[in-house]
Amino acid sequence: MEKFSLRTVSKPLYVICLAMSPVASPGSMVFQVAVDSAPLIGHASGPFLLDFQFTDGSGMNDGNNTVTLGGFNFHGGGWIGADPGPITLTDSSFFSEYLQGFTPGSSLSFSVSLTTAVDAGGIPDQFSFAILDNTLSEIPTVGMADAFLAVDIDSTSPTIQTYRSDLSRTSLDIPAPTINAAVPEASTFWAGACALGVLASACGRRFSRR
Repeated sequence: MEKFSLRTVSKPLYVICLAMSPVASPGSMVFQVAVDSAPLIGHASGPFLLDFQFTDGSGMNDGNNTVTLGGFNFHGGGWIGADPGPITLTDSSFFSEYLQGFTPGSSLSFSVSLTTAVDAGGIPDQFSFAILDNTLSEIPTVGMADAFLAVDIDSTSPTIQTYRSDLSRTSLDIPAPTINAAVPEASTFWAGACALGVLASACGRRFSRR
């Protein structure tokens, strides 16, 4: 009867895991955003546009941070025009912006992957998200510059700030976006797989094959 030990298979498995595991950039965060877009459906202020902005706090156009947006789900709505696929903005200029029209559905959700390198000088890079009406004006919110969401990259774990619409300036009653910050990066999966390999090696259980 031939004996097989998990010790013998877990070591090469661990090596394979290390080889395949993506190398995470120093300082990054991934989260999901969900917005109640139902109040926009059929509203006279449409068509509406999504407005994503990224500003360079250093003013040096250093390109040290990048935001990537993807996984858009309009829940009954959709893009006006071609699906742009993943949207990437980098602070290689003082102000970067992406605008595109959309048809609202019951809600809007998307993912954000953001690097968090802190600029020297005390003024952080900032990522923000707003919704524009058909006059290219922001739907008023209680946030700075009428943003529904803003992230000041002032640490490696910056605060995600969310804001509701400002009912003193608009009839559109849109709650503050909901944030799910529990989205693992790809490296998390591989780290978990490697940990299982190490655990199996430590346990050293033996299986038999007749």
